[in-house]
Order: sequence, then C-alpha cells, then structure tokens
Amino acid sequence: MFSFLQSGGYQDMLAEPSVHPSAGPHGDVRVYFEDSLAVSLDAQAAVHPRGAAAIKELYNGSTLSGWAVVVKTGSGSDASDWYFYEIFSTTDGSSPVADGNGLPGCASCHSTGVDFIRSAAP
Repeated sequence: MFSFLQSGGYQDMLAEPSVHPSAGPHGDVRVYFEDSLAVSLDAQAAVHPRGAAAIKELYNGSTLSGWAVVVKTGSGSDASDWYFYEIFSTTDGSSPVADGNGLPGCASCHSTGVDFIRSAAP
C-alpha cells in the first residue's frame, strides 16, 4: 500500500478541488475517489460496491504528511467489509497506525457515514 501511495498512483482518480479541514480526526485533507465509489456516492447508494476506495492525503500546513485509505473488501455493510490504512509519513512505510479490516478505532468514526464513507464525491 505504501509504495502505491508514495508513487502517487492514485492521483488520476476523481479528487476534491483543494485541501480542507477534515470532518473527522484527520486534520487537513484532500480526498481522492475510486470510480465505483464516486458513482455509488452520486447514486446515494446505501451500500457501496466491493472495490470502492477513497484515499485521503493528510496535510500539515501545505506539506503532505501521510495518507488514510479505505477499501471495500467485502460485499456487506459491516466494518469487517472495509480495509483501513493510515500512515503519518511520506518517506517511511514501516509504521502505519492502521492496517487491517474492521479496525475498531477507524470503524467507530466511519460508522457515522453511509456504509463507512463520510466524504461526499466532489
């Protein structure tokens, strides 16, 4: 995951126009939406499709300082259907603070969203 993020391979996805304060604990962010998630959000679907994903760039001022990622790995609407990843570094991928499915700390905050997604597609 870290290598993909560090390479910027996600930056061709639909993105919010600019960095802004997060509605959650992530500080300043810019969110990128994988196509199936953007379509699902636009349709106001209650359950997002398997493979749906969002990537948050995390910022400290104007400096990219890490990423937070959610990926739908299951077909249900339970926390265990979502993979969560978060890291506060852009140079060292050895210490993510989140890396797994259904993590309680991530899931408890994301549970307030529609099928664990709190962002709206731009």
